[in-house]
Amino acid sequence: MTHLNETIYATGIASSYQAKPTKSGAYICDDMLANVCKHHVTKMPYEIGRLAQDLAGGLMVTLPSEADLQSEETGGLLRKYLKGRDGVDVDDRWRMLRSSRT
Repeated sequence: MTHLNETIYATGIASSYQAKPTKSGAYICDDMLANVCKHHVTKMPYEIGRLAQDLAGGLMVTLPSEADLQSEETGGLLRKYLKGRDGVDVDDRWRMLRSSRT
C-alpha cells in the first residue's frame, strides 16, 4: 500500500519538477508524467482497497450488520467468532472494519 501511495506522490512531484515555462511565465507540468500520475490516481485506490480486503481476511466484505451484532439471536455467536486478541473489544473491531468500507 505504501508503494502505491508513494508512486502516486513521486509521479506528481516528478511531473512538477519537469515542468517547462511558457511565454507568460506560467509553468506547464510534464505531460507524460502528469498522465502517469493521473492513471495511478484512478487505478491505485481500488488496488489499495483490494489489498486491505485481503489483509482483513475478507471480513471487510462479509462484515455482519450492526443489527446482527446487537441481535439477541445472533449477537452472541457473532461476538464469539469476531473476537480477536485479548484486550480488543469486538465492537471496536467491528467499527474499525465498518469505517474502512465507506
